[in-house]
Amino acid sequence: MTKNKSISFGIIANPKRQRVTDAIRRVTEWIKDNGHSCFIDEELVSVVKDKCKFLPKSLLANNADFMVTLGGDGTFLATARAVEESSVPILGINLGSLGFLTQQSEEKLIDSMERIQSGDYEIEQRMILRAEADPEVDHRNLFALNDMVVDRGALSRLITIQVSADGDYICSYRADGLIIATPTGSTAYSLAAGGPIVYPTTEAIVVTPICPHSLTQRSLVLSGDTELELVVESEHGEASLTVDGQKAYPLLSGHRIVINKAPYKQKLVRFSDSSFFEVLRTKLHLGRQPIIGR
Repeated sequence: MTKNKSISFGIIANPKRQRVTDAIRRVTEWIKDNGHSCFIDEELVSVVKDKCKFLPKSLLANNADFMVTLGGDGTFLATARAVEESSVPILGINLGSLGFLTQQSEEKLIDSMERIQSGDYEIEQRMILRAEADPEVDHRNLFALNDMVVDRGALSRLITIQVSADGDYICSYRADGLIIATPTGSTAYSLAAGGPIVYPTTEAIVVTPICPHSLTQRSLVLSGDTELELVVESEHGEASLTVDGQKAYPLLSGHRIVINKAPYKQKLVRFSDSSFFEVLRTKLHLGRQPIIGR
């Protein structure tokens, strides 16, 4: 992409983050100063004045060449939900703490914009999960960049989840729930529940039980082309399906959920000096030796 070509940017930010107002001001001023255009989430109308046109989050991707997300990984996931199959690449700027998806720091905000302008970037494609559930469940937004989670709902009682892969019965998990994660989501809830780390561009599906009532129930890593079928059995009659930690749908005992790879991928803006393994080392302390007391 040449420097003199006008680029359209969509902006989504978490208004609760500290310094978000300054970050939005800096990026919108850079966009205007460099002859580009911007569209901003209308939920930020009280944060930014007279810089960009405001649009509903659902319409931003239709008007943008790139999406810029300012916040933490939750803000990035909300942006991915707004983009969906439009395939607009997302640049994540971290205003939060951990920031696996929003890997660029706030200090590199303007540098990142300039690298996009000059074409000095790469596009990384990440697998998306799609779910189909029984008719009582709203199907409009059952797509996840990180994970789909079936859990026990509000009550502290175990549920049973029967799992099959491509029609072949695997087992029944007796647990608090089950996480079905993409490689991107393998470093999120799945990792906290004891699941493996999977390189983010791998085509795979990770199945991780949450607090299983058995020492023999472990995580599984399956082919990305696998179609999973889950049947929920709940003694108290209810459970929940949560998508990317942001949308929750009630389930009833006996509900059936089919999860497989979505027909599209999410595009992320990446730079050549950004390394997944560096993120693991610096943010999860991969390989760090334990401190042994004297």
